[in-house]
Amino acid sequence: MSLTPQRTQYPFAALTNEQQLRIVGRNVPLIKRIMIQEQWTTFERVENYNDIIYQKYISGNRNDLYYQFVNNQEMNDYRAGQLLHIQAYPDLPASTFQPGRDRPIPAYNGGNLPIETNVPRFVLNRPTPTASERAMATADMEVYTYVSTFNASHYLKYAFVDDDEKNAYERAEVRMNYIPTQPPPI
Repeated sequence: MSLTPQRTQYPFAALTNEQQLRIVGRNVPLIKRIMIQEQWTTFERVENYNDIIYQKYISGNRNDLYYQFVNNQEMNDYRAGQLLHIQAYPDLPASTFQPGRDRPIPAYNGGNLPIETNVPRFVLNRPTPTASERAMATADMEVYTYVSTFNASHYLKYAFVDDDEKNAYERAEVRMNYIPTQPPPI
């Protein structure tokens, strides 16, 4: 299998003067031009990586994950680069530049699954909560939100009015700190 991206390449250097003017503008400082080129190449780099991962998924190798951004700045550069691509090629549909990681993953054909997936590890098989259970859960979350906010903004911790209030806080805390290894508590 080829480990080169199969998607169409849109290198910044291949843009015509008209396309560069459309996305960069006239009389733009050099630092701004460099920033725009960095955003463009960030989008290309991430999409090329994701295309290779997608090819591996098609071949049954599910050991790798799509690109994980290093920080928020890189993610912002990626998004800005995506918009620059759309501006530079207005004759192409915007869907041409949709993230490669949003493509549907092909059917599993016996390869290895990645270590982390967004697929639920179990199917919940429990009854739908009644209106009173939903109301209680909502009330519990309101107590939890109020107490947590109070504790975060005050030196002294919140003093519960009664046991019911403390129990509501603890029930909501269990829901907030729940790790999905079994169906969540009602």
